[in-house]
Amino acid sequence: MIWLTRVCSEREAGGPWADCTFASAVMMANEAYGARHYPQTRTEYEALRAASGRGPTGGTNIGDVVKGMLKRYGWTGKELSGAASVLLSPVGTALVIQGTYSALPRHFQRWGGGYQGPHAVCVVKIEAGWWWLDPLATSEYVGELIPESALKTFITALPGARALSVKVGERKVALLTLVDKIARLVDTT
Repeated sequence: MIWLTRVCSEREAGGPWADCTFASAVMMANEAYGARHYPQTRTEYEALRAASGRGPTGGTNIGDVVKGMLKRYGWTGKELSGAASVLLSPVGTALVIQGTYSALPRHFQRWGGGYQGPHAVCVVKIEAGWWWLDPLATSEYVGELIPESALKTFITALPGARALSVKVGERKVALLTLVDKIARLVDTT
């Protein structure tokens, strides 16, 4: 069974809705651990943004997320280009994807308050399809399935759209392996 995070909402009190890419990256990073390893808060996604070298406002891209994750977390995911590479992702893959909000069916635009421009979300490929986690939603939102055709349209509507992917739980395995190695070293001393 795949662990699914809740939404890391960019709707935090007193803040602009300007961090969808980094809020999505925090969700993807937690999927990589299969648990809430990083706090899903405004403080965390703004710290990730700051680690990327970007200022507090303005658009960002997947390259910025890579820089921020490497500096703050010490690891990052695999970069992908275009809808085809995203849609070929196997079950158990979590991604930050960028696309165009207005290209989505109305139901998936309900959190945007009329916003129609570029946007980033976290999606997870599960047995049943694609699990959609929109950072424009409230933090109570747990996500929902999105049709693959809608996901493809979202991505292809943004020229040059990119994505960043991780395998769900891959960091947990790496962490457990490290803990095991440390425990064996302690036993031998």
